[in-house]
Amino acid sequence: LLDAATNPIQGWLIDWVVSKGKKQYRFFWAIGVGMVSFSSLMIFHIPKALCSDPKSLVAYIISFYLFYDFGSSFFLNGALIQTMTMDYNRRISFILWPRLVGFVAIVPFVFMFQFVENHKGYFKNQSDGIGMYVMVMILVSMFLSLIGVALVNENRVLKQTRNHVTFHVLDIFRMVKKNKPFIIYQIGNFFVGFIYVMITLIAMYYV
Repeated sequence: LLDAATNPIQGWLIDWVVSKGKKQYRFFWAIGVGMVSFSSLMIFHIPKALCSDPKSLVAYIISFYLFYDFGSSFFLNGALIQTMTMDYNRRISFILWPRLVGFVAIVPFVFMFQFVENHKGYFKNQSDGIGMYVMVMILVSMFLSLIGVALVNENRVLKQTRNHVTFHVLDIFRMVKKNKPFIIYQIGNFFVGFIYVMITLIAMYYV
């Protein structure tokens, strides 16, 4: 419900800033990478002092989860791809490869419980082990992501589109109403999101 309210506003704000020539989409992508990485690290490294205070603990987790949520909304892969090339075949490849790489990259995260269990002698407890494992994975992912952002060149295409593209907040609702494939795609995303949760829970169950 929160995403339904905040995501369109974030998208409209980003499009407005880019259309005015103030920033590029990769600028917001880099911000998103930083926000998601930082908030993920904080969620997996909860201060021990908060664990004895349920109210403070809940407030801490919710705060950094919302920070993560807002940051993930800056992952403008669709908009970024459109500003990288006008060639539809290349756009398709830019969509396909990140999905394949992302699916493979999630595998090490799935096995974090097994890793911690097998190397528990190196950690104080399971919580510390998971925190260290996740921290390494996130820092590596953040580093590679920022390199990728730095390599993106969207100047040429942006100059061609910026002069005749304008955005209005109502365009979001018009898009949802008119674009039936877009609606189906978003419904599919709702169910796809459960795949990673199921894989992780199954791995944890067997540990």
